[in-house]
Amino acid sequence: AYRARKAAWTEALLAELDLRFPGIRGAVKRAEMATARTMARYLGTPEGTIYGYAQVPTAAGRFRPTAWTPTPGLYLASAFARPGGGFTGAMMAGAGAFLAARRDRTLR
Repeated sequence: AYRARKAAWTEALLAELDLRFPGIRGAVKRAEMATARTMARYLGTPEGTIYGYAQVPTAAGRFRPTAWTPTPGLYLASAFARPGGGFTGAMMAGAGAFLAARRDRTLR
């Protein structure tokens, strides 16, 4: 039932897309629908979240891990890292990881 529902939603979204952009459905070679269950299975995230831990005071901002890790050359860039969750938080964490890597590289 789960797979059938995912397939039905995928088709419904593709049909809506084709209404807005006629002919695009025929250009789609592969479509994939990811749900919270998908994220929990493949990413191991709590309850399938993709935008980081809950935004509660004890798990936000300065309480999240920074880009730096004890492993040289490994940096954290996700909604689970500082500054926090959500799309913008993930983008900012990616920028922070880039800056950390660039800084470490120039210090060598």
